[in-house]
Amino acid sequence: MLGHCLDLLDSRYLSIVKDAYDKFLPSLQNANVPRNIGGADNVLRNLDCAVIRYLHQTVKEDGLPPFDTVRSVFWEGEPLYPDAGFRTKNHIQVCVVNPECIRGYFIPAEDRKDKKG
Repeated sequence: MLGHCLDLLDSRYLSIVKDAYDKFLPSLQNANVPRNIGGADNVLRNLDCAVIRYLHQTVKEDGLPPFDTVRSVFWEGEPLYPDAGFRTKNHIQVCVVNPECIRGYFIPAEDRKDKKG
């Protein structure tokens, strides 16, 4: 259950994140701005993480309902073929902020110690 989700697959929430970024930069007061690093894929998303954390903080300070989860897509890796929109490492991530949203979990068979086979 995603609950109240900051769903970055939805343009409404993307504009909220952009607004948070626009307010986040001045809040740093000339401190070092975090940077996304890690090549073309920006696999270490320090700036994005800082903006999302700032957004969570301002939501709390404004007395708004907190987000339970954050969901986003990540387009990473090499194109599958020339001019492809698909890449070799595309994936969606969900960050659970509110542990009450976790209803259960499973251990994949290949990771279980008791697997048969």
